[in-house]
Amino acid sequence: MVCLYSRTSVTVDEAIANLLDLHDGPVVFQLPDTDHSEDAEKELEKLRYDLNEELQEEYEWRDSKLAEAKCDQAPTAQIVELKAQKEAAERKIKLANDCRCAIDDELLKREPALLIDPRLSSKGEIHITLESLRNWADSNGTIARVRLQLGFGDTSAPDKNAGPDRTKAWWQPAKGDPIPAQPWYTPARYFARELVKAEPDLRNKRDALAKRIVSELYKVQIYKRGGLAKFDPGTVKKALSNVNY
Repeated sequence: MVCLYSRTSVTVDEAIANLLDLHDGPVVFQLPDTDHSEDAEKELEKLRYDLNEELQEEYEWRDSKLAEAKCDQAPTAQIVELKAQKEAAERKIKLANDCRCAIDDELLKREPALLIDPRLSSKGEIHITLESLRNWADSNGTIARVRLQLGFGDTSAPDKNAGPDRTKAWWQPAKGDPIPAQPWYTPARYFARELVKAEPDLRNKRDALAKRIVSELYKVQIYKRGGLAKFDPGTVKKALSNVNY
């Protein structure tokens, strides 16, 4: 929902949340519809947005979902996706730290590009004007790098004919792997490692491993050339030649 700003300056935590695209503008706390007492209004005024709490809660939630999926022996593709989400939450915490360092460094300059709002900052907490934050973010190299890592740069609609999403974890080649003769060799090797990691006995059962890889490839919509058919396990084994688990 689009809302009018309650104020045009933000705390440092709110500024970082804006840079990470977690929030747009100041964070506004609201009372439930059933409670608008005077005491509740006073308590509301004391609330301050805590970025660390929000990021930690997301990370812990992602971590618990991954643990549950592993316990329930969920499909490998689902576990891989949940693992990627957990890693993204961890990466967001690191990027938030980068943003905080960049803001602190800027505020230490003799003539910082970030303008402090004296009306709100006089209450003991720094408030940065939204306009200066946005102008500074557009010109700061650290923030540009953060935004690039978060994927802010590409706002175009996805191309339906562009083929598989090569940003997924299974499309990233492992260091030391032989050059793949076919593009699908890379995800086949990825799932082989994930399966062996979960069930070490598969290391010595190449036929069974190949069949399981075929299933995992099909689940993430990687098909053999010419249609929607599954790969042949014998063909999949070719991708595993000279590959270390």
